[in-house]
Amino acid sequence: MTSDGWPGWSAFAECVGHFKVPLQLLDDMVDGQQRDLLPVQMNSFEELQHYCYQVAGVVGVASIYIWGFSGESKAQAMAIDRGLAFQLTNILRDLYEDLKQNRMYLPQREFDYFHVRPADVLDRRRSTQFKDFILWQVQRADEYYRRSAGLDQLISEDSRAALDAMTAIYQGILRKIERDPFRVLRGRVRLGALSKARIAWRALGMSRRSTAR
Repeated sequence: MTSDGWPGWSAFAECVGHFKVPLQLLDDMVDGQQRDLLPVQMNSFEELQHYCYQVAGVVGVASIYIWGFSGESKAQAMAIDRGLAFQLTNILRDLYEDLKQNRMYLPQREFDYFHVRPADVLDRRRSTQFKDFILWQVQRADEYYRRSAGLDQLISEDSRAALDAMTAIYQGILRKIERDPFRVLRGRVRLGALSKARIAWRALGMSRRSTAR
């Protein structure tokens, strides 16, 4: 890491060094970002899982190094799973817009299994098969949220409000998709302002209670 180029490098390098963030995480992250520069087509969940690790799992691990954590390998595994849960939610949220940009993150094998075509998404074609396809994807994302449920208790108490807010936002989006799977055909799925305000208020309360202890 050098101070040449981007003016934020010095501060970034100091943060990485101070919190002892493993440098391999940064290399993996760059590999994932570079992959997004070209058209994407995933054929299997193994490919998707690796991609999710590169762009989100590593962010989860880097975050807990900054927040502080206990449990070592257990916490890191849960941070990867929480990152995957977030990224799988993102992929569902942006399904239509990503396909318009030649980025097909959901595996072709899974499209085939449910007898759904990427072209059906672009044509905004509703069908029972498409609904089942999306609900199955929601269930898989939920499994990663369940697998990482204990992470909140393994990070430092004064950082839990941030993780709680992030998780509430992403799970809120996933629940909207679950209630109406065809919503993803209309464009990016978002939480409303009121829902976001409630999450922010709860996070503020958690933060204040943590500070008061």
